[in-house]
Amino acid sequence: MNKKMSGWRNPHLGYITVIMIVIAIFYYLPSIITFMGGEVPNWVIFPYDLHRSLFFIPMLYAAYKFRVKGVVVITVISMLIFLPRALFISPYSYALVRPVIFVISFSLLGFFLAISLNNIAERKKAEEELRKSEEKYRSIFENIQDVYSEVAIDGTILEVSPSIQAFGGYTPKEVLGRSLADFYVYPEQRAALLKRLRLEGGVNDYEVVLRHKTGREITCTFSVKVMTDTSGVPVKTVGTMRDITERKQSEEKIKYIGFHDTLTGLYNRAYFEEEIKRLNTQREYPLTIVMTDINGLKLVNDTLGHDKGDELLKNLAKVLKSVSREGDIIARIGGDEFAVILPHADVNAAKAFCNRFRDACKRYNSKTQLKLSVALGYAVQSGQYKDMESVLKQADENMYTEKLSDTASREKHIIDTLRTVLAVRDPHTGEHAE
Repeated sequence: MNKKMSGWRNPHLGYITVIMIVIAIFYYLPSIITFMGGEVPNWVIFPYDLHRSLFFIPMLYAAYKFRVKGVVVITVISMLIFLPRALFISPYSYALVRPVIFVISFSLLGFFLAISLNNIAERKKAEEELRKSEEKYRSIFENIQDVYSEVAIDGTILEVSPSIQAFGGYTPKEVLGRSLADFYVYPEQRAALLKRLRLEGGVNDYEVVLRHKTGREITCTFSVKVMTDTSGVPVKTVGTMRDITERKQSEEKIKYIGFHDTLTGLYNRAYFEEEIKRLNTQREYPLTIVMTDINGLKLVNDTLGHDKGDELLKNLAKVLKSVSREGDIIARIGGDEFAVILPHADVNAAKAFCNRFRDACKRYNSKTQLKLSVALGYAVQSGQYKDMESVLKQADENMYTEKLSDTASREKHIIDTLRTVLAVRDPHTGEHAE
């Protein structure tokens, strides 16, 4: 039984029961009075059809409150009420026909009403669920941090969420009707995306770069699905855009820190070792490795302080950059050691690089009191070394050979530099140094 009809505590069942009892009493009252030998009062006498018509009241009530099951119950009870009088009391022939016709008629009307009310209730329920669903998704649409968009096949923006303003600086009105192609920084990315969509029907986390209203670049990901009509023809794409600019910057920063020396900005030893392995191929030969370090850096640190030592390291990095070609790889591989990879550089190119570097150091020293004193060595890989470690070792040995061959001159250069810097810092200290 329907939950609405179950339980004695349902008040509507009580109301219907009372109505049925009252109508049944009035229906049988004239017969009862006559059977007991009394005279039927005028206010009790009603046409029997009118008595039967009163049963339509509980029928309507039951149809309204309990729908079809209520109509079935009232139909059965009405027949049980009509049958005794029609079979045992009524003097007319075919007395059962009229009440049966009445019950069937009222039942049909009751069923029609119950079904109609049920359809109305279901429609209202569906409308309410739809309204709640629309409110739910409208709330999500208006508050989602990612940008929801619907784009026609020709690229026209059909729908976009309000989050577009935080994403790209535009209001929805400013972008609706425009082509999404207007916002691509790199048109080739759009062409590649459209190709993927044609082949696969959708993409997830596809990375592109768009232009912000202010002109800055936004790195973002598209998650898009192609929507088709009933015949399978693509009509639009729907999906979301997510700003990953900060994430990409963080990743680039981490990547930069992982492969760069924080003091000089040059590549670090980890990157250098990866590159010499990568470049150790026949197509990169001849491949030159140049090694250099700063003479007397420890003495500078101990005498003038580490800030002056750091200044020397940074200035040496600048000098190396100034004499290197595009494609050369410069790295700080130790405390005072630097290495340069010169792809496609033979012995003559290596000598030319070293000469440019020495000349650049002389120019730098002529303009500053904190002078650079360096040692150089190089080795060229043309296939004769079994690995790059051997090339690096040879360049290092050549550097130390040069360092030892001119020890006196280099020591004098360092002492003169220290004396000059100390004299500038404190004239009395300078005199003491003399």
